[in-house]
Amino acid sequence: MLKRHLFLKEIEFNNARFKPAKRLNFEEALKDVQKKINLLWKFIVAHPGTTITVKCSLKGYRFDDRDKLHKVMRLLSKEFSIQATSRSVSGKLTKTLASKTLEVTFVV
Repeated sequence: MLKRHLFLKEIEFNNARFKPAKRLNFEEALKDVQKKINLLWKFIVAHPGTTITVKCSLKGYRFDDRDKLHKVMRLLSKEFSIQATSRSVSGKLTKTLASKTLEVTFVV
């Protein structure tokens, strides 16, 4: 999407979503998410625009895994702030470089 809008100086995506890859277990899904986040950040930083903001939410990742919290903490970037309840793990990541921002939130 960012490649198609190289001519724009200011871009804001407020509800971008990562599509979950099909047939992945919990660990594979987390690795896939981290890979997509890294790639998206690379494109944001490389975009010639002056103000780029992308806000993403991860939805559709539903897993019964008793060790969710430890796997999330082990496999996702340490830049995420993580919270856990007895039923779910949630997190938020914010990256900023000059006027380019990436925000990612998730609940699994």
